[in-house]
Amino acid sequence: MKRAVDFTNRAEVADWIASLNERVLDMADIAAEATKPRRARTVSRAHLRGEIEATMAELRAMVRAGRRGIRSSAPTEPPPPPAPEE
Repeated sequence: MKRAVDFTNRAEVADWIASLNERVLDMADIAAEATKPRRARTVSRAHLRGEIEATMAELRAMVRAGRRGIRSSAPTEPPPPPAPEE
């Protein structure tokens, strides 16, 4: 994951949103598997717990990159006044 998302770049923002969506869908799949009865699950709950922790770490990293991008994209000074026309 990048250190910051460049919110002035539409393609980068679209990729970032798509990646966030993928991670959320991954979490939904993991949760669905975890709630199955033991005999119906294909992997152990311990394995699922590890997947949840890894996916949550990815989501937190992506959110931090988004926050850094918002901070770095925000103007630090107001724009200069327009030049007087003569």
